Amino acid sequence: MPDPKEQTISASFISHLRQQSRLSCPLGCGDTFVANDERIRDHFKTKHSDYLEGKDIAGLIRDVKKGRHLGPTQEPLSTRDPGGGPSGVSGAADAGSSSQRPKHIRAQSTSPPRRSRARAPQDTPTFDPDFQRGTQQGKLWNPEEGPSGSAARARPSSSSKPPKTPTTPRRADPPEEDSSTPRLIKQPETRPISQEQLVAEVKGIYAGLMMVESKCIEVDNAQSSQNDTKLNNEQWQALIALHRTLLHEHHDFFLASQHPSASPALKRLASKMAIEDEDIRDREVWTSVSRHWYSKASDKAPTTGRLYHHLAILARPNALQQLFYYTKALCVPIPFASAKESIMTLFDPLLVAGGYQQSRLAPIDLAFVKSHGILFSRKQLNSFRPAADEFLGLLNNHIGRLMKRWMEAGYYIAIANCCGLLSYGREENVIMKLIHNQGDENQPQPVGSGTGAKPSSDLENPLYLAMGTHEVVFHRRDDVHVLPYVHVVMVFMFYLVRLPNALQHVEHLFPWELLSLLLNELLNSYDSYDRIRSDEFPRETNDPPRPIPEDFALKGLGFVDNYYPPDWFSNDKIDDDEKYFEMASMTDVRKERILWLGYKMAQSGSRLTYDEDTNRFGVIPTAETEGDAMDVDETR
Repeated sequence: MPDPKEQTISASFISHLRQQSRLSCPLGCGDTFVANDERIRDHFKTKHSDYLEGKDIAGLIRDVKKGRHLGPTQEPLSTRDPGGGPSGVSGAADAGSSSQRPKHIRAQSTSPPRRSRARAPQDTPTFDPDFQRGTQQGKLWNPEEGPSGSAARARPSSSSKPPKTPTTPRRADPPEEDSSTPRLIKQPETRPISQEQLVAEVKGIYAGLMMVESKCIEVDNAQSSQNDTKLNNEQWQALIALHRTLLHEHHDFFLASQHPSASPALKRLASKMAIEDEDIRDREVWTSVSRHWYSKASDKAPTTGRLYHHLAILARPNALQQLFYYTKALCVPIPFASAKESIMTLFDPLLVAGGYQQSRLAPIDLAFVKSHGILFSRKQLNSFRPAADEFLGLLNNHIGRLMKRWMEAGYYIAIANCCGLLSYGREENVIMKLIHNQGDENQPQPVGSGTGAKPSSDLENPLYLAMGTHEVVFHRRDDVHVLPYVHVVMVFMFYLVRLPNALQHVEHLFPWELLSLLLNELLNSYDSYDRIRSDEFPRETNDPPRPIPEDFALKGLGFVDNYYPPDWFSNDKIDDDEKYFEMASMTDVRKERILWLGYKMAQSGSRLTYDEDTNRFGVIPTAETEGDAMDVDETR
């Protein structure tokens, strides 16, 4: 007889198998049925016939066997498209219905359902404790709060709390702005700075830099000269503070010169080096190198005044040469406006009584440069005549004493006087206006067209200095050392002759008689009359062009227009040292040039005449000169 205990176990197991083989209705009607296809189909046809409309019965049976819950309107998973769309749309577009495609059915997992990353979120998401997070508010770490605040938030609470009822998580509201969090501040507006303001700022910083640097050198030398080289703490602090100030000045200078608004020239300023002041030899070497390159540049661009401005700075301490370069920088077709400020560094010490430059300049140079300083600055006009008279009184003996050495100074003085007649390039000058507005005025006009005209008041003092110098020099007609001066004056007058309206401001005071006597003196040793009567510039036909020293000094000035042939300065074989080297053969070249210019002026309608029968120059008398001659005859 079987054991009752074993019978109980068998009955329980059989009951379990029967229960396992039966399924509950997934639609929640409470019926159970055997897990086979026929019973499932019969149940749905009898109980839920309306649910089967448009459903795939085969897929429904498979879902029921797998124990899947079906809502009142939910489709079987087997009939759904993997992307979540209805089977009637995507399934037909794919490879037929779901019943015709093989399916790989995975065994049902007993693990709790988790969120799938690939599956789109449902409209009513279920609560998932693994993904529950509290709302966090951003707050930066503050060292004053200490570790308690962050640690308390990081550690879970040890107190036992009842478990919270799972609720559907709602979308978190945006965190409120924490007052302790720093806010971003917009960049402050920067005011634009002009180029002039930036240049002035750089100049001011550099002046302070030089002052602090000289103080550092002074303090360092004082410390090194002491026997006790050990410094106390206060001395060290003062020395470090002084050098720190110098470092800050260098930094400010760098920032200002490298400003985004700075010009390329201003940005390159930090790479330049000032010429040494202490060692005279080093200064002369660097000055010579700079002068060489600026001279080369001026040969390439002779009408650019900026290059002559730099040559004037390098001409120190030769005041006469400085005056020549400064005035040329202002009177070329492309003048350099900054030369108006730089030239005052030459004039100011001479205009101040007891200036340091007055003691180191020769009296004649001091008087001449001071006269031009008064003309240029238009200050101390009462002192002009005394200064000019002093220069004119010393000039004749000065030429006789210097002899050949005055040849270079001669064309410097002549060019400076010509620039003075042009008011140093000022546009309001009457001659400069006529030069700029030539029009048809450069054509020859009848003789005496402007005779008797009253000169401009602005030319009164410049004419006094220039014509007074002419008279002193023209009286030395047998001195070949004054020919460079005469040559420059003839070039200037030849230009004015072609502008009769400009010539009338000068010709009434020009010493025509003295000039004719000087020209006749030159004709006494000259017999090639056909060359001076030619329209072509006098030159050697077979030899390369060889300019004389004053040609290089005149090159680029506005009043030498159309005087030189186009190829006159094309000889590159002439070194810079040879340009201003005086050779004996140049005296005859100057004589021929001066005679040729005199003949051209006589043919252009000036008061100067030329008799081709006697080969002599003369002067057309004016009403004043005729009246003076009649008075002389009556007194006889």
